[in-house]
Amino acid sequence: MTAVLGKKRIGAKKPLSRLGWSPQLQKYHLQWQAIFKKHGWAGKSEKEKRELRHTVLQDLFGEVINVGGASDLQWDCIYFAQELLLSEGIVVWSKEMAHYAKEEGTRKRYIWNIEHAGYDVLGIERYGAPEEYIEAISEDKFGVKNWRVLNSKQLWQLFITIKNRVRKSGGIRQFAVKATVNDDDPF
Repeated sequence: MTAVLGKKRIGAKKPLSRLGWSPQLQKYHLQWQAIFKKHGWAGKSEKEKRELRHTVLQDLFGEVINVGGASDLQWDCIYFAQELLLSEGIVVWSKEMAHYAKEEGTRKRYIWNIEHAGYDVLGIERYGAPEEYIEAISEDKFGVKNWRVLNSKQLWQLFITIKNRVRKSGGIRQFAVKATVNDDDPF
């Protein structure tokens, strides 16, 4: 219940969106609230909650980062770690879990980058490399047609390869047109 003292409201919390937080920061705090509620930490002190959050960040990145300035790659790692904590519980958190969360978060970001390759090249109207083109490069470079199963280092190499070829060719659309003309040679 909200008490009124003079003209000030006491006890009412502002919604996260009204605090001027970015959507990523709002999701970050909402996820932590859900984790604490699900695993019985809702009654713990703010200090204990902060220590857990900082431990997770320390395990993920080697230091406690300012999440307000996190990169997209860091957000993907953080969100994956939060998903693990929500589903598996707080007590299972370990450095191995942090390594797994970092790898999977990185993979998710690189997969998104590959799917949207060329978005920063001027004059491209259609964003994203065609699936057949990505599969052909993956099979040629790594011997695996299903490129989504590659580890983060391989996905990064695949992304750089696609990005360099897009820049050299002047756009992904040329690859897409060429692939439709001769399906055996997508390059």
